[in-house]
Amino acid sequence: MERDDFVCSGMQHFWPYVMLITALILLTIILLCFVYYYRFEITVIIFEKLNWHPFDKQDEGLCKIYDAYLMYCDSDHKYAQNTILKGLVKKGYRIADHLRERELGALTEEETAKFLGQSHRVIVVVSQNLLCDTKVMHDFYRAESQGKAHGKKRFIIMVVMHDKLNFGKHPVFLHYINTNYFIKVTSNRFWPRLFYWLPQKQCDDLPAPIENIPQLQLNQDDCVVE
Repeated sequence: MERDDFVCSGMQHFWPYVMLITALILLTIILLCFVYYYRFEITVIIFEKLNWHPFDKQDEGLCKIYDAYLMYCDSDHKYAQNTILKGLVKKGYRIADHLRERELGALTEEETAKFLGQSHRVIVVVSQNLLCDTKVMHDFYRAESQGKAHGKKRFIIMVVMHDKLNFGKHPVFLHYINTNYFIKVTSNRFWPRLFYWLPQKQCDDLPAPIENIPQLQLNQDDCVVE
């Protein structure tokens, strides 16, 4: 057998292994990209199925009166109270109700800061009505500022009520949406997503996540930017 024929014969036996290794490398890269892109969904599924919740180390050792401070505008109070508040309280969470405290006259700027400081999270029910409510938006920016001041990455959780929202003068909301710190009320894993961001509790029956969602309506025409 000539030398060239021997080399060609060796390459023919070698190529299948090269192709196999290349395919495995490409498959691994694709799998890693898939896991990275859907990493939040995967962690939520793991939490939902295995009750494994290892990613809230910043809450350990902290003593807070409330698990969450629920922030919403007057127009969305039925959904906020009948669905979100009801579900969280039923699970055993301690919730500070933004509208209730405001109706009791306790929400001066100092009292708002106090409630925020006593809460692990702030749950914001986001709708076009909220974006038009200057009082609630003022409280939201205070919460965001307070979260940043204390270095809390998971301080604010967005519960988005509608797909089409005009953030206009409030582009900061896009940051939360682009970084997965938001939950759509129509999500089929609404409650697991919400519970994943909150201090861990036990859970049984819960109200449907899309119960009592009001139709999109605007309180102020001038708050919408074309």
